[in-house]
Amino acid sequence: STVPDLNPIEHLWVVLKTIVHKHQLSSKQELQIREREEWENLTPRQGQKLVHSMNRRCQAVIKAKG
Repeated sequence: STVPDLNPIEHLWVVLKTIVHKHQLSSKQELQIREREEWENLTPRQGQKLVHSMNRRCQAVIKAKG
């Protein structure tokens, strides 16, 4: 069983990666530009959701005996 990651930024990277991979990119430069643009488009609400999920994730770590 995998222990959930308690670092909210790791979850934010997953969100960003999912958004970026929806685009057809043909170069490393395009990827870097898209990542920067999508990072700037992340909303405070997305960060708040991660902070508010900490209790649930802490409980999951305890349950997994991590």
